[in-house]
Amino acid sequence: MACMLPCRCLAVAVLATLVPTWAEETFKVKFEVDRLGGEKGNTGSFVIEVHPDWAPLGAARMREIAEQKVWDTARFFRVVPGFVVQWGIPGKPSAAAKWKEDKIKDDPIREDINNLEGYITFAKSGPDTRTTQVFISLSDNLNLDSMGFPPFGKVIKGMDIVKQINDKHREAPSQGEIQSSGNVYLKKSFPDLTYIKSVSILSEEGEL
Repeated sequence: MACMLPCRCLAVAVLATLVPTWAEETFKVKFEVDRLGGEKGNTGSFVIEVHPDWAPLGAARMREIAEQKVWDTARFFRVVPGFVVQWGIPGKPSAAAKWKEDKIKDDPIREDINNLEGYITFAKSGPDTRTTQVFISLSDNLNLDSMGFPPFGKVIKGMDIVKQINDKHREAPSQGEIQSSGNVYLKKSFPDLTYIKSVSILSEEGEL
């Protein structure tokens, strides 16, 4: 049946063409961090460039995380030299519980985008289990490509800062304890972990 509301149909059609446009644009996210090397007051920053064309769902989740300040005060709880630095569990247990259940589907794997040094990727425990945990590769981790870990961005400034994130405790912090007790557990058991002060999306004119 022919549409009786041509103006409304036209508006919907226009909106449908606009949504993919912003979704496909790259954007930059700045991280302000503290306790580099385990020292309070030793601060720095790094910037990642997010590429929605690499992993659309992962990029959209990154935008959501930044806009909702999900990672503010979160700790870098897993740092394996020469492999990855991982974070993403919110510092408040209530927020951690909420986001743990908000999983996103897997993005298709692109053979031309690899887990190279400085590339950022969502962690997962199985198919379609990505939530808010991510990792930055500290070296070329090409073995992760075939395991279903599609990068969604890369560090474009401050990789030297990323490499100063405290690696003293390696994989010792318990993810289960972080989920249930948050920063209370981490501050007590691992008080020198590097942590995120703020995460913000940069404007196109914003300084890196």
